Amino acid sequence: MFMTKESIAERIQQELIRLTQHPKAKSIATQVIDSEYQTMKTKHLSELVTATQFDSFKQSASDLAVSYLAIDDKAQQPLHQLMPNFISFLENKVAKKLTDVIIENASEHLSPIMKKINLRQLVEEQINTFDLDYIEKLIIDIANKELKLIMFLGFLLGGIIGLLQGVIAIFV
Repeated sequence: MFMTKESIAERIQQELIRLTQHPKAKSIATQVIDSEYQTMKTKHLSELVTATQFDSFKQSASDLAVSYLAIDDKAQQPLHQLMPNFISFLENKVAKKLTDVIIENASEHLSPIMKKINLRQLVEEQINTFDLDYIEKLIIDIANKELKLIMFLGFLLGGIIGLLQGVIAIFV
C-alpha cells in the first residue's frame, strides 16, 4: 500500500521515458550529438584514440585477418564457397569486435555527453511545462496510495475502540 522506493523510481522512470519521447528532447539530443560529431571530425585520430588503444585494435584486427586468411586452405576453394564464408566472418567476428569497440568508446565518453545534454535542466524544463492539473493529479495519485493503508488502520482501530467502549458501557 505504501509507496516504496521501487514504485517511486518506476513512476519517475515512466516520466523520464515519456520525456525522452518528447520531440524537443529528441531535437536537443540530436543537436548535441551533431555538434560533438562536428568537433570530432576536426580532430586528429591521435586526439581521440590513444596509441595503446590503436595498437590493441590494430593487433586484434590483424590477428583476426590472419586467422581467417589461411591462404593454403583458401587457395584450393572455389570463390562461391569463399564469399559466403567471408560474409559470415564479417557478420560474426568483425561486427562483434566493432560493436565492442564502439560500446567501450561510448562508455568512456558518456559522462561528458550527459553533461552537455544537461539532463537536469531538460527535466526541469519539461516539469515546468506540465499543466497544473496534471501535477495535481500526479500528487493526488501518490497521496491516495499512501493514505489507503492509514485510512484502513484508522477504520480498524476506531472499530475496536468503539466495540470496547460499547462493552464497557454495558457492564458499567
